[in-house]
Amino acid sequence: MCDVTIDGTRAVTAFVLPFFVTLTKAAKDISSTIVYNPGGITCGPGCRTRRVKVLNSAHDVTVQVLPPLGQFSGWSAPCVVPAPSGVCSFYAYQDQTVIAAFGVPLFSTLSNEFKAIVVYRRGPCSVAVTIGGDRHYKCTKPRCSYALVPLGSNVVFKARPAAGKAFQRWDPGLCPGKKTCSVSAELIDAVQGVFK
Repeated sequence: MCDVTIDGTRAVTAFVLPFFVTLTKAAKDISSTIVYNPGGITCGPGCRTRRVKVLNSAHDVTVQVLPPLGQFSGWSAPCVVPAPSGVCSFYAYQDQTVIAAFGVPLFSTLSNEFKAIVVYRRGPCSVAVTIGGDRHYKCTKPRCSYALVPLGSNVVFKARPAAGKAFQRWDPGLCPGKKTCSVSAELIDAVQGVFK
């Protein structure tokens, strides 16, 4: 509970720990290096996405593309100010994804290289979702949406029935009889796990 004395205009931001800041490269060539501070956490050559788990508190974040900048063309929100130097700062207080675009204008990047996938669950269960081998989520709501799924990545859905319940199927007709289903992102827009 938070008590606030209202004696004028006030802004209050509530945040829940932990949360994740996700760094993503939008590029065919992912040989560049992005550094996240505080912590000096890197997403280097061969890394397309890196999730940083924030455990302690909301804080100011700086992300930077290390020289050579090559074909760096800009950051997505929350980096709203153009950063030709490859440096961006923002306040992290909730799950956020920041995209570094290389070789393409950022506005075209989202439609050309990423998509959203929606997971529905019906019945007593949860669904574990792994995107590209390095982004892990747990869907416990009737509907979970995952934005910025890189085209060409592999998406794995793992059924976790509640105690005494059974997994029935993945709709629409994916991976018959299997609790774990692996699908290329290009082939799906939505999947539903059915439990009984």
